[in-house]
Amino acid sequence: MYFPDAMMVYEVVPSMPNRDTAWNVAQRAGVALPLERYAALPETDQSGYYYYLTDGAVAVTCFPDGNYGVEWRDRSPVHPLPERVILALGVDETAAVTEQFVADTAGLLPAAARLTQVVPKLVRHHWNSETRVEEAQILTRAAVYRRFRDGFPEGRFSVEINGDGQVCSIHRNMRDVRPIGRYPILSPTEAAAALYSDAARVEGLSAADAFYEVALIEKAEMEYYDGALSWRTDTIQPIYRFTGTARDAGGRTTEFHALVPAVRPEYTLPVEMPRPGGAAVKPGAGDAGAP
Repeated sequence: MYFPDAMMVYEVVPSMPNRDTAWNVAQRAGVALPLERYAALPETDQSGYYYYLTDGAVAVTCFPDGNYGVEWRDRSPVHPLPERVILALGVDETAAVTEQFVADTAGLLPAAARLTQVVPKLVRHHWNSETRVEEAQILTRAAVYRRFRDGFPEGRFSVEINGDGQVCSIHRNMRDVRPIGRYPILSPTEAAAALYSDAARVEGLSAADAFYEVALIEKAEMEYYDGALSWRTDTIQPIYRFTGTARDAGGRTTEFHALVPAVRPEYTLPVEMPRPGGAAVKPGAGDAGAP
């Protein structure tokens, strides 16, 4: 993979969701709500942070800065438990249904986002009494769209499809952003060394009583980090994502992921993974030292 010397950092465009935000998301998702329902909605949510709209089996949750989720609860394959299990559509069928849904809901998919993969979403583990093997039954799959900035992926827009070919949820974790400036970034070697610093976040090695003798990095990638759907963040920055395996004293191996901020630490304040109220680039530092 190509790793550049400098990359653009993006500022999140701040916005707070209200009645119109949720109503517009519902309309664009194809949810038909009566006008009298709109009139009955409060202007803002009492939470003061997100906006929650529900009507019958449909629930719309809007978060600050453009993120949201839409769920059709009557299309869930497990709530309530069905009399028979309906397995998810195949990968190609899921992609086809999603592409048609996106085409029919103009303006729902963020600009420049494109389909990158189809992944299992809801998986039910079932004990087969005949084979005496626990089997994984995929009940829904999600088609995932991503944007690309400087050639690297950012954000996720996912559409979940059930076994009947119905859209049962939409989740946008792809904030509204605008460019700040280009910042110098760490080399892959420097980022790997930062795995031992407080700036890194390691996932998968959480057992407090485990001692890992060897940890091997098998893959290094870059992407823009958006954090969780509901987070409020100031910036969207590039990160290194390391994937590898660790072996403990008993010879057991565990896969891990490690995230390291890519912007050189002298340009961030404080030095840590972006999180709500966390690391942001220093104001006015854009293009400083960048080629």
